[in-house]
Amino acid sequence: MAGSPSSSRNFALALVAIFALAFAVRVGLTVRYVGLSAPPDASAQPDQLDYEQYAASLGDGRGYADAQGRPTAFRPPGTSLTLLPAYLAFGRDWRAGRLWFCALSAATCVLAGLFAAAAFGPLVGGLSALWLALMPAHAYFGMHFLSEGPFLFWLSLAAWLALLAWRRGPWWAWAGAAGIALGVAALTRPQALLVLPPAWLLAVLAGRVERRRSVPRLLVLSIAFALVLGVWVGRNAVTMGKPTLSTVGGCTFWGAHNELVLSDPHRIGSWVEVTRLTSPEQPLSGDEFEQDRLSWEYGMAFVREHPGDMPRLIWWKLRRLFAAFAY
Repeated sequence: MAGSPSSSRNFALALVAIFALAFAVRVGLTVRYVGLSAPPDASAQPDQLDYEQYAASLGDGRGYADAQGRPTAFRPPGTSLTLLPAYLAFGRDWRAGRLWFCALSAATCVLAGLFAAAAFGPLVGGLSALWLALMPAHAYFGMHFLSEGPFLFWLSLAAWLALLAWRRGPWWAWAGAAGIALGVAALTRPQALLVLPPAWLLAVLAGRVERRRSVPRLLVLSIAFALVLGVWVGRNAVTMGKPTLSTVGGCTFWGAHNELVLSDPHRIGSWVEVTRLTSPEQPLSGDEFEQDRLSWEYGMAFVREHPGDMPRLIWWKLRRLFAAFAY
């Protein structure tokens, strides 16, 4: 980001003020609607019970394990690893964890501002940071131990570092750091895996000069990204007996593709717990890998049996994705 020392200093002060504002908003909302020292709220979103439990297990030295102490790969570890520093510093302290998540959410606003400023100038950067600081949906996820907040933090960090890799040296260090951040983002929410294929496509289709500049940076970034994911997949291969990113995909897919969501106007396009779908004809048995396989099987069977209903189901998924309020 070019500019005079005075303008750079003013922009830095603006980002500090926006961080303080965002942090105050998120802490205030947490105090008002959740409770700063409250345990994870299953009624708000049950996934956070797992994320918090895994972080507590890691902090206690028991590894990435469920409440019974069994190693698990049910959820990717990024959210729990993001919460872990607070637990390592203060023990299983929900107040510390919530303040930490509020701070990371506020820091994401700063990262968005830095990226926008580097790309479009300090005015756009400041407005972007302020917009995200006051965005209700983003502030909401700062109140809970959910994956959305950490995911946006790591993805924003990866985007900013990648931009630095293209604009200043040492480019290999910035590219490697971006790959690590993107890897943690993928271990938080696996859709980050979709970032690299179009990036490589654009690099390959670029002109010769830009291609010679982009390919080495993308290569370093991709290697760092693969190493981060490789550590987790390797852990699962050794500890769990199968190289996998997670075993949550099947229950998510079946939970969104079944008769219950299709027939209920309040649930269509959404999701239900698979415990509400099991029956003697569709049991879930075995370890988490087998349950994941069965869930995929049941969900795919539903899709094959309802081809005519898929456009309507997809429409409602998109409608819920972009809707400002829940139906």
